[in-house]
Amino acid sequence: MFEDDHVQFIPFVIDFQQKAKVMAPLPDDPSPLDFMKLYFTKHVIDLIVETNRYAEQYMTNNVMIPPHSPVNRWHATERDGMYTFLGLTILMGIV
Repeated sequence: MFEDDHVQFIPFVIDFQQKAKVMAPLPDDPSPLDFMKLYFTKHVIDLIVETNRYAEQYMTNNVMIPPHSPVNRWHATERDGMYTFLGLTILMGIV
């Protein structure tokens, strides 16, 4: 309860009568990945993976990249790798 000099606020309590459930298409025995895919759809992941094009353009346009540059160790990111990275990041609580 919040009280000010002239105002008293009492929050409205909602009395839920139904059991909480996910209203999305999921398999009978969903995995954590299935729940993650509700938020990170293939379309969203593909937009993130699109950074591959930027890296390829950068390497093509900069032919004088020194041999010791980290750019030379770059490799393409794929959808499965991005799901793994995001899942681990969420598990570690970084986000």
